[in-house]
Amino acid sequence: MTSLAELYHVILLELSQSYRKLAAVKAEGWKAAGPYVPRPQQRGTAEDYCRHYTAVLQPLLPPRRVTPPQTFLDLGAAPGGLTIFLSRDHGWKGTAITLGEPEGGIPMSKDYDPAQVTVRFADVTKVDEFMKVGVIPREKEGESGTPFSPTYDLINLGIVIDAVVGRFVERTSFSATFLTQLTLASTMLAPGGTLMLVLGLTFATTDCVIVTLVRLASIAAGGVYVIPTLYTKSSARKQFYVVVNDVLEGRLDDAFVTDMRSVWRSDSTKKRITVEQAAAEDGRARQVCAEMLRKVHGFEAFCGILREALERGPS
Repeated sequence: MTSLAELYHVILLELSQSYRKLAAVKAEGWKAAGPYVPRPQQRGTAEDYCRHYTAVLQPLLPPRRVTPPQTFLDLGAAPGGLTIFLSRDHGWKGTAITLGEPEGGIPMSKDYDPAQVTVRFADVTKVDEFMKVGVIPREKEGESGTPFSPTYDLINLGIVIDAVVGRFVERTSFSATFLTQLTLASTMLAPGGTLMLVLGLTFATTDCVIVTLVRLASIAAGGVYVIPTLYTKSSARKQFYVVVNDVLEGRLDDAFVTDMRSVWRSDSTKKRITVEQAAAEDGRARQVCAEMLRKVHGFEAFCGILREALERGPS
């Protein structure tokens, strides 16, 4: 008995030199005789995030549009780095949604212009409430009383429930949080817009991550890019950002969300497979891995950055 995750892991070892080197460094860490020493991590400030986005995200943004200004929806906005980066540094207007401080959320920086940014508070684990806050009804100009949902040029699916926030809200799986945000984005992203999300190189979800990257590539006219987070180099964190540019009109729809729900479902019968099933699945999995490496920019570079951070060890 094996698993789909292990199958994809083995294939990536064959196809990607960067992934193979990363896996070797991880394996050496597990074999080390000494006790595990967690990497120190000091939570970054909004300005730390701004500087990081200037370095890794700014080259991927579409050209600035002055009239009307580009718009964004930043989910999981605190401490406010992306919100401030887009609004203050690039002139975008938008909405930031985050967990309120009384509910255990990270403090949100006030270094933004209230005329450009609306900040709202919601708990992603309370799905109905979260969706109502995210889909903000307004009135169309000249059509009083007619509500509509605004669309955004960029939507960031940035909510990740870590150990700190998890002490205050209902602990939920990454997949549940991701799918709730993706459902919201499917109704709010403008045609040709940019989708941004967080994934991680976790062994147990290797298959889900690779398939997701390939699915995202299928709806992007402008390419899919993997870029490091603020903590990749400093704390050897396995999470990375995915930037999906120029999403094709009508492709981020209910069918896409349903497909992603199938990919990320936690059904144990999906994860465990026999040797015979693995042999039958090998050809398709190999094709998916090869397609990911061909179409997704920056995946192997991220593996290299993470490997170097692990080699440096605790600082």
